[in-house]
Amino acid sequence: MSLAEQGRTEVAIDDLSALVPDLFRLVLEQSATALCLVSADGRFLTVNPAACTLLGRSKDELLHCSFQELTHSDDLDVDEALARRVMAGELDTYRLAKRYLHPDGAVVYGRLTVTGVRDATGEFLCFVSEILDVTGATHSQEAARIAQAQLRGVIDSQLDPWVLWQAIRDVKGSIVDFRYVDANAAACAANGLDRHQLLGRTLLELFPEHGVSGLLGQYADVVRTGAPLALDDHPFHALDQSGRVGTRWFDNRATKVDDGISFTWRDVTDRVVQRQRLAEAAFRDPLTGLANRAQLDARLAQTSERRQAGRIDAVLYCDLDRLKSINDTWGHEAGDTVLMAVATRMREAVRVEDLVARVGGDEFVVVAGSLGTLSDAHLLAGKITQAVSRPLRVRGSDMVPSISVGIAIAEQDEDPSSTLRRADLALYHCKSQRDGIPPTSARGTPRDASARSA
Repeated sequence: MSLAEQGRTEVAIDDLSALVPDLFRLVLEQSATALCLVSADGRFLTVNPAACTLLGRSKDELLHCSFQELTHSDDLDVDEALARRVMAGELDTYRLAKRYLHPDGAVVYGRLTVTGVRDATGEFLCFVSEILDVTGATHSQEAARIAQAQLRGVIDSQLDPWVLWQAIRDVKGSIVDFRYVDANAAACAANGLDRHQLLGRTLLELFPEHGVSGLLGQYADVVRTGAPLALDDHPFHALDQSGRVGTRWFDNRATKVDDGISFTWRDVTDRVVQRQRLAEAAFRDPLTGLANRAQLDARLAQTSERRQAGRIDAVLYCDLDRLKSINDTWGHEAGDTVLMAVATRMREAVRVEDLVARVGGDEFVVVAGSLGTLSDAHLLAGKITQAVSRPLRVRGSDMVPSISVGIAIAEQDEDPSSTLRRADLALYHCKSQRDGIPPTSARGTPRDASARSA
């Protein structure tokens, strides 16, 4: 550098040094950040327009008050303690989130940075305070915190269990399990674990059967496709308190959340069992517990459809003898007792696959499918009549029930009602012969049917 150039640089630096007070004033006035010079006792020595806007007061008003007057009472002790440490030389700078009070009572949230200014000898002169307005961000954070607290309250108050699962993926990116990352109190109780014990565990760790039942794949599809999953009356087989495998039913709901699932479930076992009972009741005779006419018709239709080559299907129409006499002698309650005993004995006499139905006050029908010959049907009828005719104690007296049986063998492509009608005709023919009634009657004459009476 030439002497001339060096001289011009020195002149420029001297000129800039002379402008420093003016530059500082311009920076102070034009800064968008609130800047203040504050004395050791807290009085404002100078403030910029941004500070006036932030604190809601004019420059003149601020120069006639202190920062203590504008500070929220809950933040004042901490601010003053830190200021004293700066004056004592223990700190050069401190930062503090604090609240300021507007004249209208509103609260302004600021992020305060305070630096001590000293002279060449180290003597403390004043504070330089910089205040960033974070009111909007603070309100947003508070609103988010409140919303989060409300959501937490709603989740924890739910009676239905709820969990949040995070997907666990293998090296290829496929979902191989889910990890529990959140749960409400109901979910912890349902799993028999407290929240600390549950979170961090995996789905297959707690329920390994999900890996083979296909449920894990269904949950993975929720994450993959984003389509929610709803499983109603879903059976779940697990060990009960006695160590036996039991079945409970659940309504399950799974919804994708990021790379995981929000999952809730409801135990609907009572609902399912009640529905099963109602459905069963619709096909059961309320007194004897045997099948009713509706279930009989359904079985006859199935028998017709599933007839096997070389096998026969037999329908046995049975009538409990002298029920009216029993009712007249001992009362209808005694008659019900006899009916229930006969029903039990008939059910014990037939095969497991045979159906016994009560179709009238004293009438029963047995559907025995896939018998070998007509003789097998007669053997079955003999077992029934023998079982029914065991002595029975009724109202302190012994009686021997008896039953009459009409047998019809179902014909190929025959309507089930026709087979049933022929069995009824065979029963009537049996009772007519036994009681000496002329064979001609409105019921007609049985065709390809057999009869038996105990």
